[in-house]
Amino acid sequence: MSTYSSNVKSLTLSTATWKSIFAKAGRLLCVLGFFYQTSSFDCDLSGAEQNDSQQAPSASHEQLKQLMAQGDEFDRRHDFDQALKSYNEVLRLDNSLAIAYFRRGVTRMLKGELQQALADAESYLMLEPKSARGYWLRGAIYGERGDLDESYEAYDTAIRLDPKIAEAYYGRALIHQSRGNLTEALRDFDESIRLAPNRIYVHNFRAKLLYKLGKYEKAVKDYDFVLQRDPDNYEAYYYRGQNLYHLEQFEQALADLNTSLKLYPKSAEAHDLRGGILIKLNQLDEALRDFDEAIRLDPNMWAAYVGRSEVHTALGEKKLAIQDLDEVIRLYPEHKLAYVHRAILWIDLNNYDKAIESYTLFLELDADDYWRSTIFAGRGVCWSEKKEYRKAIADYTEALRLDPDNEVYYGARASCWDKLIEFEKALEDCDAGLRLNPLSAMLYTERGKVRGHLLAYEKGIQDLTQAIRIDPNYAEAYYHRAILHCANFEYLKAIADFNRAIELDPENSVFYAARGSAYYALGEKEKARADEAKADELGIVYERM
Repeated sequence: MSTYSSNVKSLTLSTATWKSIFAKAGRLLCVLGFFYQTSSFDCDLSGAEQNDSQQAPSASHEQLKQLMAQGDEFDRRHDFDQALKSYNEVLRLDNSLAIAYFRRGVTRMLKGELQQALADAESYLMLEPKSARGYWLRGAIYGERGDLDESYEAYDTAIRLDPKIAEAYYGRALIHQSRGNLTEALRDFDESIRLAPNRIYVHNFRAKLLYKLGKYEKAVKDYDFVLQRDPDNYEAYYYRGQNLYHLEQFEQALADLNTSLKLYPKSAEAHDLRGGILIKLNQLDEALRDFDEAIRLDPNMWAAYVGRSEVHTALGEKKLAIQDLDEVIRLYPEHKLAYVHRAILWIDLNNYDKAIESYTLFLELDADDYWRSTIFAGRGVCWSEKKEYRKAIADYTEALRLDPDNEVYYGARASCWDKLIEFEKALEDCDAGLRLNPLSAMLYTERGKVRGHLLAYEKGIQDLTQAIRIDPNYAEAYYHRAILHCANFEYLKAIADFNRAIELDPENSVFYAARGSAYYALGEKEKARADEAKADELGIVYERM
């Protein structure tokens, strides 16, 4: 789970997803049902015995009791076919025995025979119309079928009939969660746990909801509970580590992932998460090995490619990072940040055509994306670097339409107008940006440059001086003020500003070349040649001057 691959999924899941969840959750409930109802048949018989205390139990009575016990044992062994034979025989002998319908309904649900299971639940409720457990069973079966409205109604009725039926709160919590009613879901999980505090699976489900709600500390406590009772639960170690990651407790998170992978080393998800944790701990080589292993185990895990691209980027291996982002986009074309990060890497490699292509693909994904203004601005930078200033202006204009209060976009567009020698438009953009942010050193610098091009040197110097007051470490402002001092033939002032610019940005070849010109103007040829040599060493690009 890397910095930009932390893919927290939607809290409101699709119906298909929730059918899958209910299939798992419902079976857990049914298994519980076996134990929840273990003594029920005996209770029913003891009542019958009390009503007929003068007679010994009949042979059929003992036979029914034995058959029910057999069915219970087969259920515990997950031998559902044999369990059904036992319950079928009970009902053949006595078709009015309510508990047999209940137990057969549970078993049929476990087998996936949902229609027959529902019929048994309805038969049970005809005989026991005020039984909370009957409505609980009906709710569980409807949940398995994905009929969430009917399931919710059944659980709700079970709770009204018996406010202490923990399983119904659990089932209703799952439905609340599927509908996006997360507060209500958490309330029902809490109540289920209050009534039956030792059920591990409820703690597991509540912990997952707490994670989605960003309540990471509480989720960790639930996983603590689970692991105290099930110390070999590798999934609980994984999920606890996930929460610890978000709490920025990276060492503890790493310990949990190490344990999870020791228990189950073939988990691609665990290798991916551990890779993300190792990035945070700056253990990049180890992170790379984890992402490699995650991809080996699951070549379609796009998140692992995202994480590995982050490691390659940090190691300066930009082409490898781009290859991984290509794979992310192939596997998950809607992963918008992959397009953005790929574009940024292409810019770092000075391949502006590829960067433009990546930004354009992003813009084709979603016409309403929040980040569209930023993407237009990013593409505008690329057009500007290619000296296609009209196209850059078009993108900056669109960025401003989407985000009209962003002074940076005005500054970028002003720079393009300046390059096109449309100085009045450049000034208009600088003024508009400064109205939005009167403390922008960048905008004062841009306006100072434009005024210099209009030969208004003193006003330009005033703007650049204001930029330096706002940001005394802004090298570009010193450089451009030095240029205007040169235009005014004030070479000593220019040298002082060039010196400060070079102090702030000693790898900028343009600064050395410009200072060299000032030294020539002062007749200091040795210093001028030294600056020329330094500019050549750094790789001077004269067109930037």
